[in-house]
Amino acid sequence: MASFVIPFYEAIFVENQNKWYKRISRIGWFVGAIGLLIIAQFILNISIANDGEKATTAIEAEKNLTISNLQDSINRSNIALREIDKALKDKNLSLGRDKSGNLTIVNYNYTTNFSNNTVICSIRVEISSKPNNSMQVLCNGDSIPIQYRANKDDQSFTIPYMKGKVFAGMLTMGNISLGHIIYDKETGTFDLSKSSLDGGIEGAIIELNVNIPIKQ
Repeated sequence: MASFVIPFYEAIFVENQNKWYKRISRIGWFVGAIGLLIIAQFILNISIANDGEKATTAIEAEKNLTISNLQDSINRSNIALREIDKALKDKNLSLGRDKSGNLTIVNYNYTTNFSNNTVICSIRVEISSKPNNSMQVLCNGDSIPIQYRANKDDQSFTIPYMKGKVFAGMLTMGNISLGHIIYDKETGTFDLSKSSLDGGIEGAIIELNVNIPIKQ
């Protein structure tokens, strides 16, 4: 053991002109230093390259996640549009565009299509034997009464405002959608006698969609 330790100790700690590092010239030290710098730069370049590759991978992953989120959003929108289209078709309605490119609702219940400068509005109707003076403002800005008397048959009602205007093909009573509505455009009368009603319409609360002119 001593034969190994003593020479090792002398090689490191004992001053001797014949030691290995004493025999290296200045040029040798310079070349060695340059070599170390080259090795260090090489290692640094590898590290930078690895970091760049990791950053690129992270960016690509973020892009893929964004694309995936956009696709999910488009898929959800398409599902919602299909559901809306189905609901409209059940009422013989469909989404379309007028000559100006504006989105509108096409009504297939009547031979007369909706004209330009019109809008789909909702009207609330309360059937009462003693209508009060309460008013409602439609989406085109016109004001009309809310309450109306039932006609003598207790199966129909008349909205004077609707004379010459188009029924948009959707009417609900008590949140139940009714079909087979007979609408008289000349008088603005809605006849529900073909809608399988139980009893009359006295006291009923009705919501209906109409196609009316846009107020200038």
